[in-house]
Amino acid sequence: MIEQHNKLEYDEAGEDLLEKGGKKPPMERMQWDSFMEYFLSIIGFVIDLGNVWRFPTICYQNGGGAFLIPFLICLFVIGMPCMYLELAAGQYFQLGNISIWTKISPHMKGIGFAVVIINILMLSYYNTLQAYALYYFFNSFRSPLPWSDCTNEWNTDNCHLRSNLSNLTDRSIPSNEYFVRKMLGSYKSTGIDDLKWIKPDMLLALVAIFLMTTGCLIGGIKTSGKAVYVTALLPYVCLAVLIVQCLSLDGSIDGLRYYITPEFDRIFELKVWLAASVQVFFSLGPGFGVLITYSSYTKKNTNIKNLTIMCSLVNCITSLLYGVVVFAGLGYMAKRFSVDINYFLRDGIGLVYVVYPEIISTFKLASLFAIIFFIMLITLGLDSAF
Repeated sequence: MIEQHNKLEYDEAGEDLLEKGGKKPPMERMQWDSFMEYFLSIIGFVIDLGNVWRFPTICYQNGGGAFLIPFLICLFVIGMPCMYLELAAGQYFQLGNISIWTKISPHMKGIGFAVVIINILMLSYYNTLQAYALYYFFNSFRSPLPWSDCTNEWNTDNCHLRSNLSNLTDRSIPSNEYFVRKMLGSYKSTGIDDLKWIKPDMLLALVAIFLMTTGCLIGGIKTSGKAVYVTALLPYVCLAVLIVQCLSLDGSIDGLRYYITPEFDRIFELKVWLAASVQVFFSLGPGFGVLITYSSYTKKNTNIKNLTIMCSLVNCITSLLYGVVVFAGLGYMAKRFSVDINYFLRDGIGLVYVVYPEIISTFKLASLFAIIFFIMLITLGLDSAF
């Protein structure tokens, strides 16, 4: 009876405020069902596709193991304070991106709108990358893998399967032609002024990714909080399987030496410190407003400081482990084809959609490992999208 009476008084007070031109008392903000959902959501955001293709390459190009020194310094001095600031702001104000900047100062409301626009653009970019992974995923059920030979209609005369590529001046590996010519269909176009029609298979893959993302977000944090148990944890299962497989390959240790051998003289180069600071911001993701939004749904007594430390360290360790997978595979391919490891090392999406599919195509049970690899990419991308 007391609870009903209090509720009645609250409703009547709200009605009185409306009658006087005021507003009803604000509704209580939705909260995470558990700390684990909050933690995994942040882990899923900070660990994305960039941890797979960007960190290992940046580390190798900027002093190998020695790169960890400027990276860790930038992480503790720049990255973690910025991350903590956003998490604390979201927790304190309990508001979204636009509202929180308006609360701080009405003149800063535009920052919130700018963040929303940036996220819309980034979402289209990440969904496209996930569509690529989904396309590869469905084609991974074929045996042999469609990018494992040079007998297809999209292949050129420069495609070679020879075990020694070092004597070929105009060489091309099957996975590169599959990505550029088959999946993207570039061989049917003469240039940017000849775009042809939309590829139906890629359109279906993109629509499927949008539907998957929408499904995870349809109930807000009540659905996304449950989805992260799969999308944040499954990549680690896939990562463990790939680490075991890659470390068993001939030449994998040589690849790891390239990856972690320190060049301490590089520490004194300004561009190495710049690369480290950029990687820290790219990895932890401050400035996108996601950390603010996630933290706005947590309880005000949650220990944000410990959460910041945990997420930062997990992100750093995970990046190193993905580097093990990448460079163990590169070392194996370099020995297999008798070329320098730099022949296969590529920046960006070429590493995960050209080089690694080529590596996997040489495995026993290649289709199984391809399925595992692309499931990992899809789940990493989904986490970044929501």
